[in-house]
Amino acid sequence: ALIVGGALALPRMFRDAFTFRIDGGPRLSRVDTHNRIAVWGLPFHFIVAVSGALMGLALVIMAIAAPVRFGGDSLKAMAALYGDPQAIVAQAKKAGPPPATATPEPRLVTALRNFERAHPDKPTVYLTLSRFGTPNEQLIIGAGHPDKLIYTEGYRVDSAGGLMGKDGYSDGEVGRQVYASMFRLHAGAFGGMPVKLVYVLLGLGLSLLCTTGVDIWLAKSAEKGRPYPRIQSAWTAFVWGTPALVALGCTLSLLGGVPPVPVFWIGLLLVSLAAVWVRQRLLHWLAPLLTAALVLTVPVAHLAKHGAAASSPIGFAVNLGLAVTAAVLLALALRNLRKQRRQAAA
Repeated sequence: ALIVGGALALPRMFRDAFTFRIDGGPRLSRVDTHNRIAVWGLPFHFIVAVSGALMGLALVIMAIAAPVRFGGDSLKAMAALYGDPQAIVAQAKKAGPPPATATPEPRLVTALRNFERAHPDKPTVYLTLSRFGTPNEQLIIGAGHPDKLIYTEGYRVDSAGGLMGKDGYSDGEVGRQVYASMFRLHAGAFGGMPVKLVYVLLGLGLSLLCTTGVDIWLAKSAEKGRPYPRIQSAWTAFVWGTPALVALGCTLSLLGGVPPVPVFWIGLLLVSLAAVWVRQRLLHWLAPLLTAALVLTVPVAHLAKHGAAASSPIGFAVNLGLAVTAAVLLALALRNLRKQRRQAAA
């Protein structure tokens, strides 16, 4: 709704796609930045929103579709997307009872070897073992399909490690294939590192789009003689407090096992309310400064807890990225502070 509403609010969005008024003042520059990000990122914003909605609302959509398409039978609607559970159980029983072993490891190894032999071009992503030790025992190998956009295809394995069938996400009904493709499309998990970097940049642009939209509304309201300084301060604290409290929750969880979710939500509420009494000029440089400090605590806490293990390639890359982010935020805070001092001196 926000994406469609924003697009409809810009009737000249495509005509002004290359317009950027750098010398038009802070507000016009912000407006142009907002509009250009909205125009050029519109396909990305739409894809992320639709794929996220389909994944999050799948059960709701099936509940609506069941009376229309499946005669009110919600189980049939679920089976159309995830497979018929009764048929799957019958297939497992037909394969025979599982061996009487206390641990599943031998069967898992056999199943993986058989699968790799039969499908050497499909890497295993995950294993699912359910109803272990019962006649209804099921083992599913989730395997990637490099030539498809789907996350995985589920291959069902019998008690002897032989392949019984698959869920049909790679070559089944169109709707099932589309649904199975939503995760990689939503997360940018395709096309290698270039696509991931594009998703990072577009995601940052989407964050900037959200923040500048409210800033523009507040600036226009102030120009019309209706300023809202308290709302402006609360909004600034909310924007900067979001990454700051994510970092704080992560640090406290690493060092003391503190649950990060309540730290984030309670902290964000308190910070936003407290900022109502703080001047915007102070928040302009103090908020990014505090955010930089809290972001930097995450790699420090990670190193303190895990020591040499934190220097693994992935750990080093994440910690380096956080340190660079903190440095950029620190530079932004110092720039804003120097700018305020120059304006005060003038």
